[in-house]
Amino acid sequence: MGTSRATLGKTVVLFGRAPAPDDVGVVQDGQRRLIEQAGLRVVSTDREGQAEAEISFAGAKEGSVQITPLCRGTVAIRYRFTS
Repeated sequence: MGTSRATLGKTVVLFGRAPAPDDVGVVQDGQRRLIEQAGLRVVSTDREGQAEAEISFAGAKEGSVQITPLCRGTVAIRYRFTS
C-alpha cells in the first residue's frame, strides 16, 4: 500500500492505494462504516457503476472520499479534508 499527502491552504488531501475487492461498492460501504465509526456524518454518496464511488462527510472534520479502481484487486482512495 502506498500513500502520499498534500496540503493546499487549509485543505489536506491524502492519496493511497490498497488491495480491495473488484466491486467499488463494497469498498465504498467499508469506507462509509469507517467514517461513521469516527463519529462523522455521511452527507451524501455517489457511485458511477464500477468507475468510481464518492462519499461526502461532515462533523468535527468535513470532506470527501473518492474510490477509483486501478487494476484488478487494487483501488486508489483519496481523502480530502476541508476543515
